[in-house]
Amino acid sequence: AAFEVRIREWAGVDRFTPRGMIGGRKILKSNTPPFYRYNYFEKQTYFSAYHIGPSNINSYLKGIIDGKVEYMTGYAMSNYLLAKEFEKAGIIPPKMKAIITSSETLTNEMRRTLEKVYDCKVFDSYSGVEACGLISESNDRKLLNSPDVGIIEVLDEKANKVKENEIGELISTGLLNYGQPLIRYKIGDRISLGCVKHFNNNTQMPVVNSINGRIEDVVIGPNGNVMVRFHSVFIDVDGLIASQIVQQTISHIILRLVVDHLYNNVTSETVMMDRLKYQLGNSIEILFEYVSELPKTSSGKIKAVISKI
Repeated sequence: AAFEVRIREWAGVDRFTPRGMIGGRKILKSNTPPFYRYNYFEKQTYFSAYHIGPSNINSYLKGIIDGKVEYMTGYAMSNYLLAKEFEKAGIIPPKMKAIITSSETLTNEMRRTLEKVYDCKVFDSYSGVEACGLISESNDRKLLNSPDVGIIEVLDEKANKVKENEIGELISTGLLNYGQPLIRYKIGDRISLGCVKHFNNNTQMPVVNSINGRIEDVVIGPNGNVMVRFHSVFIDVDGLIASQIVQQTISHIILRLVVDHLYNNVTSETVMMDRLKYQLGNSIEILFEYVSELPKTSSGKIKAVISKI
């Protein structure tokens, strides 16, 4: 209900509006089109995030047209990459009512491209599977926190509350998830809070100046496919604690791994190689690098994907 009134309604759509979705689910068993699946009951066309590239763009366009998609939602980067492919190919997709992004930092360049290609406004949003909070963008492009969904605190490295407009770590307490209540949960992102916005109906919603989450690089395969999410490469690998993908060249990938005693080099490396080649093609060279910990950025975050090209 919160999502409906604080995200979709603000964007001019609702749960009955046909939508296109780009997320992390692997919906295909092969690398052949169509690169989408249709969810009849929700009027949702779910597009693969793993096959966006110049040679596949017509399949994505067909999915938008056949599904009568009126707005796009999902990963900010994947939606941007798809729009960029349309733009480069000189393809004008159907006009959308809105683009609703989530899961990744929405940059100004992403917003400009999406609004130009789809001829509509972009609305950013931030929540999470933990259901600890909801931050969504209003019509006047202000990010607002919904305090009835979750209580958020912004703290420094000593767990002290930061001043208004300063960046700190986001600590969340969810108010809706009775199955798994999380209290003062360190979700792993950094934000900056501004003033409180007042509405005519006495509603007060804190303004979020910025969401300084992880900005991940993209990886380009020799086949032209662009990848931004690699969760499926590492899922269910025993003994794997943490991972990072580093692209050195167009055909050279390093998998940097932190493992424990349960990890089996032979079987695990084979599994991950097969999964990565499924996404990027068989011609890539994969090197495994084992480390005690993954390097962090200046903001204390670990980048899951690094591209040196």
